[in-house]
Amino acid sequence: MHGTGECGLEKSEEKVRSILKVCAEGGYKDGQEEYAAMSWWGKGGGVDRETALRYATLACRDGKTDVQENLTQAACTLGWLYQFGEGGVDKSIPLAKHYLQLSSDGGHSMAYFQLAELLINDGLAVYDGNISIPGFSPIPRALYWARKSVAEDEKEGMYVRKGTTAVKEFIQKLEVIVQKSCTNLDKGNSMQQFGEVTLLSKVKLMCCGRCQAAWYCSKTCQLQHWNAGHKDDCIKQKKKKAEN
Repeated sequence: MHGTGECGLEKSEEKVRSILKVCAEGGYKDGQEEYAAMSWWGKGGGVDRETALRYATLACRDGKTDVQENLTQAACTLGWLYQFGEGGVDKSIPLAKHYLQLSSDGGHSMAYFQLAELLINDGLAVYDGNISIPGFSPIPRALYWARKSVAEDEKEGMYVRKGTTAVKEFIQKLEVIVQKSCTNLDKGNSMQQFGEVTLLSKVKLMCCGRCQAAWYCSKTCQLQHWNAGHKDDCIKQKKKKAEN
């Protein structure tokens, strides 16, 4: 109640943090999760990444990071810590992706865009700039989570790490890349080489109806790309419900 100032209590993030510390030390997992998040952001006191690591790890210690256990925020905190190598841990992109994926799968909206960016940046690093290799392309998943981030933010008014505008710019940049020519014909090109690809300006490209992240000049190309590995990359976009 100190967080909202209800029932005549003083509204104070400092008191919220001190109460959560007691809960966290007592082994209460929700308290550990919230205390870790406040320590990460520095709410109600200074930023303390070591404490964030300790209690986010304790919250996820049993591996219970599914929706029912409501520990997706702790997984998100761990994702950030491993992504940036803070709190006393070495930077680990695989662990960062693991925890951000758990958090995103559990519905924690603040992890969506972080995961999307990480997928693209890691793909560029691992595959030497080529993120269009069938079966290994992060583009469909990155677009899925970035679009989900915008949709959730606009629906609920939630905070998105870099703001809705930045997420939309990220989406637009990726969409320009995948829409400029047939994905099947460009599967060997890197991000840096896309500017040199001959555009099929006179051909109407068709979008993959499942992921909306790949475009083709023909059914033949779509089938070839699917069999080449897109079936492993493709992630189904949820259709928007029609407004009454």
